[in-house]
Amino acid sequence: MASRIMRAATLAWASFFALILFFVLLPNVIFAQSSIAGTVRDTTGAVLPGVSIEATSPVLIEKVRTVHTDEGGLYRVLDLRPGVYTVTFTLSGFATVRREGIDLPTSFTATLNVEMPVASLAETVSVTGGAPTVDTQNVLQQRVLSNDVLENIPSGSRTPQAFILLTPGVTNVRLGTIPGSVAELGASLHGAIGGESLITIDGDRAVSGGAGGGNQPLRFNEAYVQEMSVRTGAASAEQEVGGIVANIIPKEGGNAWSGSFYAGLTDARLQGDNLTQRLKDQGLQDVSRIVRNHDISFGLGGPVIRNTVWFFTSGRLANSRQTVAGLYLDTDPNDWVYTPDFSKPAIDEVRYPDANARLTWQMNQRNKVGIFMQRSGYGQVGRGLSGQNIAPAASRIANYIPNLFGQVIWKSTMTSRLLVEAGYSSFYVDREQRPFPYVPSEAISAIEVAGLIPGIAFRAPPASLDDAISAHLYQKQRDAKASATYVTGAHSIKAGVAVKTTWELATAKAGQDLQFTLRNGVPISILQTATPWERIQEIKPNLGVFAQDQWTVRRLTLNAGVRYDYFRARTAETHLPAARWVPARDFPAVEDVPNWKDINPRLGVAYDLFGTGNTALKASLNRYVNGEATETASANHPLTRSVVRVTRNWTDGNGDFIPDCDLKNPLANTGGSDTCGIISNLNFGLNNPNATTYADDVLRGRGVRGYNWTGSAEVQQHLFARTSLTAGYYRRWAGNFQVTDNLSVTPGDFDPFCVTAPVDTRLPNGGGYQICGLYDVVQAKAGQVVSKVVRAGSFGKRTQIYDGFDLTTSARFANGAVLNGGMNIGRTATNSCFVVDSPQALLNCDITPPFQPNVKIFGIYPVPLWGVQISGVLQIIPGPEITASYVASNAEVFPTLRRNLASGPTGTVTVPLIKPGTLYADNSKQLDIRFTKRFRLDRTRIETNVDIFNIMNGSDVQVHNVNFGTGWLGPRNLQLPRYVMVSTQVNF
Repeated sequence: MASRIMRAATLAWASFFALILFFVLLPNVIFAQSSIAGTVRDTTGAVLPGVSIEATSPVLIEKVRTVHTDEGGLYRVLDLRPGVYTVTFTLSGFATVRREGIDLPTSFTATLNVEMPVASLAETVSVTGGAPTVDTQNVLQQRVLSNDVLENIPSGSRTPQAFILLTPGVTNVRLGTIPGSVAELGASLHGAIGGESLITIDGDRAVSGGAGGGNQPLRFNEAYVQEMSVRTGAASAEQEVGGIVANIIPKEGGNAWSGSFYAGLTDARLQGDNLTQRLKDQGLQDVSRIVRNHDISFGLGGPVIRNTVWFFTSGRLANSRQTVAGLYLDTDPNDWVYTPDFSKPAIDEVRYPDANARLTWQMNQRNKVGIFMQRSGYGQVGRGLSGQNIAPAASRIANYIPNLFGQVIWKSTMTSRLLVEAGYSSFYVDREQRPFPYVPSEAISAIEVAGLIPGIAFRAPPASLDDAISAHLYQKQRDAKASATYVTGAHSIKAGVAVKTTWELATAKAGQDLQFTLRNGVPISILQTATPWERIQEIKPNLGVFAQDQWTVRRLTLNAGVRYDYFRARTAETHLPAARWVPARDFPAVEDVPNWKDINPRLGVAYDLFGTGNTALKASLNRYVNGEATETASANHPLTRSVVRVTRNWTDGNGDFIPDCDLKNPLANTGGSDTCGIISNLNFGLNNPNATTYADDVLRGRGVRGYNWTGSAEVQQHLFARTSLTAGYYRRWAGNFQVTDNLSVTPGDFDPFCVTAPVDTRLPNGGGYQICGLYDVVQAKAGQVVSKVVRAGSFGKRTQIYDGFDLTTSARFANGAVLNGGMNIGRTATNSCFVVDSPQALLNCDITPPFQPNVKIFGIYPVPLWGVQISGVLQIIPGPEITASYVASNAEVFPTLRRNLASGPTGTVTVPLIKPGTLYADNSKQLDIRFTKRFRLDRTRIETNVDIFNIMNGSDVQVHNVNFGTGWLGPRNLQLPRYVMVSTQVNF
C-alpha cells in the first residue's frame, strides 16, 4: 500500500513538474535565495491587499526591490543578498511602517508580519532591529557564517573548507590536519560520504569532476567571502546530492571604496612540545611540528560606475610546512630495509596562491549580470605523507597549476512576481605529479609488513595505489543553468534545469612496474603492474531538471518538489604501446557507462507552532542520488577491466632482490634458486577487456543508481533577541548497493580455516584467541577470476543506516558577542550478511558501532574596555577506530586448513584480529583562542591578533597504524603542539 502511495505521489509531482517545464525551460541555481515575507494587516486584523513593500540595502546595487501584497495580504521579496535591510510598507490611508536593521543571512526567509494603523495625516512608524532568528517557512537545515565571524575566529588556514569543519557532526577530518592541506576537503555529515560534499560560489558548484568536494583543488580566499552558508540537510529539488553543501556568497564591491589586508605568520619558534611519555612508549620519537606557516592576502572593491558597475578583486599567497610524526627519511634509500634517520623528519608542505576578480553590472532596474574569474594554484610537496603509510621517498610532488574557474550569472526581475536566472561556469584543472628527484627512475617500491612500522611503503611511490602512480590529471568541466521563479504572497514555484559536462584524461606510470612485499626484510611476494596507461572519460551529460513548490496556508508551509536526474558517461578509444609485462593494447570506446535515470521526490513541512514566528516544527523526507564523477566510467574502461595489477608469491633463493623466475609466465615457475607462484588473476597480460564486466541493470536503467533517503524532524525555538535553539533527529538509509561476483567459483570452492591471534596485552583479553570463519579458495581454482559487478540484492539484503541527534544554538548579543555551535550524537550501522563467493563474507558482516558525541562551538566576545576582543573554537570529536590487520603465514594456517594456501607454501593471508566498530581511542579535544586588539583611524580599522592553537597542548592520536606487529597502534597523525600565530588585519 505504502509503495503504491509513493508511486502515485511521485507520478503526480512528475506530471505537475512537466507542466511547469512546458512554460519554463530554464536551469537551476543550487541555493535558494534569501527572502523577506509575511502578512500585512490593519489594526483590526483584516488583511491589506495592494500594500507597496520596498526593501532597501547598501548591498543591493539597484538599491531597492519593490513588491505588493496579494489579495490575502501576503507578500514575498525574493533574491536578496545577505546584508542589513530596511523594509518600508506603504498604502494610501494608512501610516507608513518602516522596519529597520533587518539582518538577513543567506538562504533564509525572514518573516515580517506588519500591522498598519490608519492615519489621517502622513506619518511614519519606525521599528529598529528585531531580525527573525527562526525561519518558519523553509525546512532547509543550514548554518550561516558572516564575514565578521570568519574574520574573527582562529583558523590555521582561513579557507571556507576549514570553516566547514566547525559544523557539529562533521566527520572524516581529524584535528591533526595540516592547515590548508587537501585533507580538509573530505568532510561529511549525518552519514553521508565525503564525495557528496559540495562547495559552490554564488550557487555554482566549484569542484572538479563530479559532486565530491574531496577532490577540490581550488583553495578559496577568505578575503572575497561576504558570507557562507553550510547546508547540512533537507535540500530542495534544486540539489542533486544530499551531503554538506557550502555556498560562498562573494563580495561584489559597492558605491564606496573598501578593502582589506591580512598577514599572518607562525614558525618553529612559536610552538610548544606535546611529546608525552605515553607517546614515547608507543615508539614515537617526536611529534608533528610546524616548520613555517605564512598567509598574506588582500581584497579591494568599489565602483566603476556608481549604482551601475561594481568590482571586487583579491589575491593570496599562503604556504604551510610541517613535519609528520613518526616518519623520517630513510638512512639508506636504496637498500631493502626502512631504517629511519631520526634527525631528518618527513616534511609535508602545501602552497596555495590565488587571484580572482568579480564584476557586477546592474544593466537596468530589472537586469543584473555578475562575472567572476579565479586562478588558483595548489602544490603539495610530500603528497600522501599525512594520509598514507609511506616513507618520504614513497611520497610525491603534486602541482595543480593552473586551476581556472570562470562564472557568468544573469538575473532578471521581470515583474514583481517573476524572477528569471541563467548562468554558465567552466572549470579547468591540470595536475602533474612526480616522485622526488632523489628517487632513481629504476627504483622499485617495497612494503614491509612487519618491522618497526608494519605496512610502510618505502624506496619509491607504491605501485599498489592509483594515487601514488598517477602522473597527470587533466579535467575540463562546463556547467550551464537557468531557472524561473513565480511567486505570489502565499505561493511560490521554481522550475529549472542544470547541465554539466566533463572531459578527463588520467595517466599513470609505476617505476619498474614492480613492487616487492617483505617480511623483516625478506621478500615474500611481488606485485606486477601494466603501466604506463592512460584513460579518457567523459560525462555527457549530467542533467538535472526540477520543480520546487512552496505553499503557505496560515501557519503551515509545504515544501514539495521533484527532480529528474539523468547521468551518462563514456570512455574514449585508447591505444597503448607494449609495456614490460603486457603486449600493445587497443581498446574501443565504450558508451553509456553508466546511463542512469532517476526521479527523486522531496517533501518538507514547516509549521509556525504558535503563530508568533518564534517556534517552528519542521519535518522532511527526501531522496537523493549518490554523488558520481567519473568513477563508474573509469571502472568500465576496457583498460581497467583487463586487469592492471596482480600479485604472486616469491621466494628469493639467493637473496639478491632480483626475481630470477619468469615474471611473464603467469603460472608458478622457478628460475635459478628463485620460485614464483601463480599470479592472482590469470587475465593479467591479456588483451581482454572483459575480464571484469558490469551487469546491465547496474549500468543502465531507471532507479538503478545508488541512492539515499534522508529524513529529519526538528524544532527551532527563538529564545531572545538574535538567539535561537535547534534540536533535531536525522536518519539516512542507502540503497542499490553493488557486489563483485567471481563467476569462476561458488561458495563450495572455499575451505574453512582458523588463525590463532598472537598473544599481546594490547589485544582484547591479551590475545591468544581463535579467529574462525576464514576461507581460502581451493587450489584448483587459484588465479581463476571472471568478475561481474551485480546488484547486491541478487544475493541478500544489505543495509547502511545512520541515526543521529543534533542540538545547536546561534546567538548574537547586543554588545557584538557571538556564540554558535552545538553537539551531534550519531552512528552508521551496516549489515551485509549474505554470501556472494567466499563464505568469509559472513565474518563481521553486522557492524553496529556505539553512538559517539561530536562537539563544535565557537564564540566571540568584545571586552568592554581597551578595544580588546577574545574569540575561541572548541572541538571534541570521536577518537579513531582501533582495528588490527594481521598477516598470517601459511604455517599458521596449515594446521586448520590441512593444506597449503592456494597461493602456495610461501603465501600469506590478512586476518582481522578485532571486530570493526567495537574499539575506539579516546575522544580528541582541542581549544583554540584568539586575542585581538583593535585600533581605528577614521574609516580604517586595524586589528592585531594573537592566535593560540591547541591551548591545552593536547596530544590525542588522530590516526593509528592498523597493521599488527611491533609498531601496531603507533601514532601516524596527532594534534600539532600548542602554537602561536601572530597576524594583522586592516579593513578600510
